[in-house]
Amino acid sequence: MNAALNVEQQFAAATAEHGLVPSEIVADGQLHRFDGPGEKRGKKSGWYVLHTDGIAAGAFGDWRTGLTETWSAQGQHAMTSAERQAYRQRIEQSKAAAATARAELAELAHKKCVTLWDKAVPVLPSHPYVAAKAITPKGAKQIGKVLLIPLYDTAGVLRSLQFIEPDGAKWFKSGGTVGGCYCIIGAEPSRNAPLLICEGWATACSLHEATGYSVAAAMNAGNLLSVAQLLRAQLPEVPMTICADDDTATDGNPGLTKAREAAIAVAALLAVPEFGPDCPAGATDFNDLHMMRGLATVQISVKNAAVPRVAEMAEVAAVPASIGDDSGRLRARFEVSQSGVFYIGIKHDSNTKSDIELPPAWLCDRLEIIGRGEDDAGRGYRILRWNSRGSGTVRITAFPLAMIGEREGWALLRERGMAIATSRAALEKLSGYLQTEGSDELHFVTECGGWTHGAYILPSGEVLGKPSAPLYYRGDTSGASAYTTKGTLAEWRNTVARLAHGNTRPMLSLAVAFAAPLLHLVGLESGGFHLYGPSGAGKTTSAKIGASVWGDPREQVLSWDATALALANAASARNDGLMLLDEMGQGNPEAVSMAAYRLFNGTGKMQGAKDGGNREQARWRVMVLSTGEIDLAAFMSGGGKRTRAGQEVRLASLPADAGKGYGAFDQLNGLANSGQLAEAMETAARQAHGVVGRAFVEHVAGCSDEIANRLRSAIKKTHARLPEGASGQVRRVAARFAVAAEALEIATDEGMTGWNQGDGLAAVMTCFAGWLSRYGIGNREDEQIIAQAEAWFGAHAFSRFIDCFNAAHSGAFPVVHNCAGYRKVDSAGVPFWLVFPGTFAEEIAAGFDKTAASDVLAKAGILQKGNDGKATSKHKTPDQPKESRRFYKFVKTERKDPGE
Repeated sequence: MNAALNVEQQFAAATAEHGLVPSEIVADGQLHRFDGPGEKRGKKSGWYVLHTDGIAAGAFGDWRTGLTETWSAQGQHAMTSAERQAYRQRIEQSKAAAATARAELAELAHKKCVTLWDKAVPVLPSHPYVAAKAITPKGAKQIGKVLLIPLYDTAGVLRSLQFIEPDGAKWFKSGGTVGGCYCIIGAEPSRNAPLLICEGWATACSLHEATGYSVAAAMNAGNLLSVAQLLRAQLPEVPMTICADDDTATDGNPGLTKAREAAIAVAALLAVPEFGPDCPAGATDFNDLHMMRGLATVQISVKNAAVPRVAEMAEVAAVPASIGDDSGRLRARFEVSQSGVFYIGIKHDSNTKSDIELPPAWLCDRLEIIGRGEDDAGRGYRILRWNSRGSGTVRITAFPLAMIGEREGWALLRERGMAIATSRAALEKLSGYLQTEGSDELHFVTECGGWTHGAYILPSGEVLGKPSAPLYYRGDTSGASAYTTKGTLAEWRNTVARLAHGNTRPMLSLAVAFAAPLLHLVGLESGGFHLYGPSGAGKTTSAKIGASVWGDPREQVLSWDATALALANAASARNDGLMLLDEMGQGNPEAVSMAAYRLFNGTGKMQGAKDGGNREQARWRVMVLSTGEIDLAAFMSGGGKRTRAGQEVRLASLPADAGKGYGAFDQLNGLANSGQLAEAMETAARQAHGVVGRAFVEHVAGCSDEIANRLRSAIKKTHARLPEGASGQVRRVAARFAVAAEALEIATDEGMTGWNQGDGLAAVMTCFAGWLSRYGIGNREDEQIIAQAEAWFGAHAFSRFIDCFNAAHSGAFPVVHNCAGYRKVDSAGVPFWLVFPGTFAEEIAAGFDKTAASDVLAKAGILQKGNDGKATSKHKTPDQPKESRRFYKFVKTERKDPGE
């Protein structure tokens, strides 16, 4: 046997391993064609080129399936450098010659297929093959008695046709491209629906009819991988299922083996027809299942699709690593390109005794890991950056380490526009990538806006100033669009500030806006101001003037008609900032009461954690600027609710009307009327906003200690000017007005307003005087107790009490419905009232501590305590003349006149 014959035999053996059996092997370096496996005689889709000059080498393949392989009589590791170079050149020449010939044949076949397809007609339901398969024909046509099944590439170009005779005989168009092409049954594959991939057309029809999903028929098992990879590249985020033929009667079960291989390669699920233990002979695919068990069973088998067992494909587990280790051996690694993140695994080739790289496995879109994160509770994060599919918007997020590998974590990334592989194996590798790769630069992660680590975070997530370490804000950004900038500081000063000058309500709004980031410097709690008045008075315009400090006023407006949780989230995002709430009257009194309580309490609702303990509570400090047609107390009473004194102190109500005949305005600043001034103010705020707030924060960050001293001094001076006897509640509100006024003066000192020094202070103190005259200097809760008692006696002083004089001198004891006690007169003829303890606690002091209420009423001269110092005293009544009982003794039904 000569050497050439030995080479030809070796080459023939190599082609046979792939199912290709040329009728003869000619080693002349030329392209030779032959009929492929199962192909009609003369189609000649198989090809080979074999060289025997030098080291024998060649290439072969099958144009129908896209198979291309190379062969050499000697391994490359045993070749010299010159031999290896010659071998590679020869192989490239062989491939190029085959490709050229293939392209010519493919183009000719394409044109013939288009012509045939255009002439064909819809498939008749009575076609013998259709009837035998019990399918509803989709995606095919018919010429004469022959069915035409189109094969398209991913660009939608018709590349070949499969012909099916009435008896089921099949063949492909000679020269047509089958590899990587498929027939679609149902809608075109898209990013929004599952996609099934199977072998035959009849199988695809059954699958579509059972599930309604789009199905790609690859025509044979050998083409499943190519089709799946091409479709995955085109639709990386679409959930895919490879529907296998279960060729149990064929050695190696090629249908299931190739389907599993494809499923693993593209991160798809694997579905296998479930025939049960009594599987009929010859039953292999889902069409067989359809005919024998019905469409419902097909549907169940597809629903039972699972992640293929990677171990059966001898895949090496993922270990993030570099290309090689110290020993020179290859190691598995990740690669990030414009196309995405890929995992490149390694397997050991037993023939060559060397490690080789597996094809890159796509894990997700391009994803950069720019750092690690840690929040105040010690929880860890990875800081991720990617471009959202479709819009291309850059996304940056702090992804919790606890969510890596969890279904919720993958859903979060997909929701924000990232395409991610769906197989378990791919997700496990992606989990490794997220935990171990990328930058380790530490970021501080926070869900709360405002001051942190020396910088200031706006509700948009924008960081102002220079933090001590990189910051990442992962709180509520639903209002981010409101915190943009427009115009310049000079434009804001020359328009917004100029129009507001001399108008106490707009100037107060600006003061509140500037004071918001200063509260922490003097330890003030959350609080705010409420401007109330009829519609059109200018209260909302005044509020928007203040909002222009931080951004677009129209976008910053929130509604009182919101859940307590929504307002809590908004407050957390606006920590150390301004919160603008409009139209209190639109909300439900009970809901507004709860929302106000939580809002000004500065903490979110305590909630349990699913893994035990409690979740970390949200905390904030905000300055609220609210508007409405009535004040808080009137609004609450209209809904049958009483305003707590603390609520009235936290949200100081002030009439929007400045009392000058211009509604909320004191002067018109060159405009003809208040309507024109309001329009000019709103136009100015739309054209210039957001810049001055950023400049103010920059100034505060540079001299916070100095500003804190100024604020403390301003509070001290304001307290010193209060009337003697001012309550602690009044002093708290006075401190808030003082900080607002000083904040406005600080902005003026820095040239931000264009006003004279003292203008801001005068405007805010005018507003404070208006509030004080309305509220009074006493304790608000005491006032409410007295007012409630006075109102009660005004309604019931004579109707619900038994007159002891009449009862003692009448023949019958009087009947008083819903009796509250007894009315008597003293020796001087002055009446007094003895109230049952239960009536006092449940009605007169309702909503208050009864002991505190009795002390307040005694101090006001309405209630007379007993000689023993107790709130009640002992008295006898006509119905029980021998026993003394305890009553609350009221000597007046209204408070003592100061002149008495």
